[in-house]
Amino acid sequence: MNLLPTKVASIRMIEQNLPPLRFKSNLLLKTTKKIQTLHFASTHHYFQMTSSPSSSSPTTDSILQQVLDKFFSLLPNNNEGGGSGGGIFSSASSWLNTSLSSISSSTATTGYSIGSIASILALLLGSAYLVTKYYMPILDFLRFSKSNADQQVIEKIKEGSFKEKTNLNNMDMSLFWYPVALSTDIKINDKKPFVVKLLGEPLVLYRTSDGQVTCTLDLCPHRSAKLSTGEITEFEGKRSLECAYHGWRFEKDGQCVRIPSVSSERMKGLCKTIKCQSKQVHECCGMIWVWPNDKVKSDINQIPIELFREEYLTEDSTKPYIMLEKSRDIPCNYSLVLENLLDFAHLDFTHDGTLGKRSRATQVKTQLILSKDTPAQDDSVRSKLPTEMHFDKTIHSDSFTYRVTKPEYQKVKGVKREFGNITSFIPPCFVRLDNTDYIEGGDLKNAGPRISQIFCMIPTGQNEHRIIFRFYSTIPVLNYLNKIPYIYSKLLQSADTILDQDLELLFGISENVTKNGAKVFSKIVNADAPIKAYRDWEAKMLKQNKNGIYFKGWETPDIEDLL
Repeated sequence: MNLLPTKVASIRMIEQNLPPLRFKSNLLLKTTKKIQTLHFASTHHYFQMTSSPSSSSPTTDSILQQVLDKFFSLLPNNNEGGGSGGGIFSSASSWLNTSLSSISSSTATTGYSIGSIASILALLLGSAYLVTKYYMPILDFLRFSKSNADQQVIEKIKEGSFKEKTNLNNMDMSLFWYPVALSTDIKINDKKPFVVKLLGEPLVLYRTSDGQVTCTLDLCPHRSAKLSTGEITEFEGKRSLECAYHGWRFEKDGQCVRIPSVSSERMKGLCKTIKCQSKQVHECCGMIWVWPNDKVKSDINQIPIELFREEYLTEDSTKPYIMLEKSRDIPCNYSLVLENLLDFAHLDFTHDGTLGKRSRATQVKTQLILSKDTPAQDDSVRSKLPTEMHFDKTIHSDSFTYRVTKPEYQKVKGVKREFGNITSFIPPCFVRLDNTDYIEGGDLKNAGPRISQIFCMIPTGQNEHRIIFRFYSTIPVLNYLNKIPYIYSKLLQSADTILDQDLELLFGISENVTKNGAKVFSKIVNADAPIKAYRDWEAKMLKQNKNGIYFKGWETPDIEDLL
């Protein structure tokens, strides 16, 4: 009898019932040891019973049932994992009970002993334990800890104790912190600097030997060569960026440490007077944040870490974990992608077959539930949202949140619920989407799997931007399998496919608006309310930034004679 298909199916069923990342490995280890004990005990009992001529030989079914009953009595039957269903092991237990009981009839004719069946159970549980204890942490380390970048710079913050922002009304686009890269985008062993634009200004970023990130202009202070053409290598035991033109080297904060064409006696003193123009940079929430303004000192407490509230939640079975994240450069204005994310009504058409279905399209209703303009009597609605998600009070006063629904869902076959999502815009360029109905969802612990999506549309140029997105999930199977590189790459490919479906249409809108003089929108309905709210904010912001928001060129300093 070939038991391999049964083993594979059993492993898959167990995987589908594992909680995020680190499930109860101690429980599994104890259970595995008990199964091994049962293996030997049941085998001994079987042979003892069958070797005695005076005893009636028990059937394999009866012995197997005794073992299974004992085994399943050891397993918890709770509702861990944050989703609906019978808990981590309940469905696996039911399935294994059915499958292995059916196997028992085969063992009677094929000669497989109950000990062999118990061994298979022990093997399955033992393998799951080993995978969890060793394989998963190793993958975590390789994928998320390739450098010191992944160590959070901001301390872990307890829920509800985020530091208060001091400037909630800012409209100057140069006075925001922007994430320009994921921490994993800039590694400690990179040979080339990371190149990006922020509000049109060319920048380079690189890690020094202590793992910290330095951000400077893509401009050598010697002859104005692009530092992005240089390389990061070691000099005197420390990593530094070498300009490809004359070999000048720049270390932490852009400080010059070597000028090859100058005598060694004079070089150290001269280097102390030379420095690349650098930007204030900070690393937290697994991202690299840059402050674009050179004249106003930054405050790291202004970084909108409340967007990534999941990073600071208490570790338990309901905590969401990172399902996937990615950064990508897109050749169109950031506002087009931003408002597209606020548009729930396009899903069934643009993403027919992926996120939606044309046949399931129906009325979309948007209800403003949080903004500085919502009436005081709506505080009862506000109070249902987590405190960190009161974005108009925690990040920026012009933030707003809508609850999106499909009121006529019962009229459409295949649409199972009215609730769509919670949609939030946070200035200057952030969108957060939550599939959890905080307003009318009832008991959130039994509300099913939760997914939160955070999008950062970073304006890099007039008609280009960099999108960084991160999805958090409480879905055990996804949080488990996405640690396998192949599966993770497939998830990212799916995300890219969905984004490409949007871009095909957005590029056409961009052409009509920028080249043909069309309006961003003319006729609007209730479903477009979040988009209109964003465009109203954008118009107010542009009015405040009279000189525009994009880089106009560097100030040209006088030539300094260093001879």
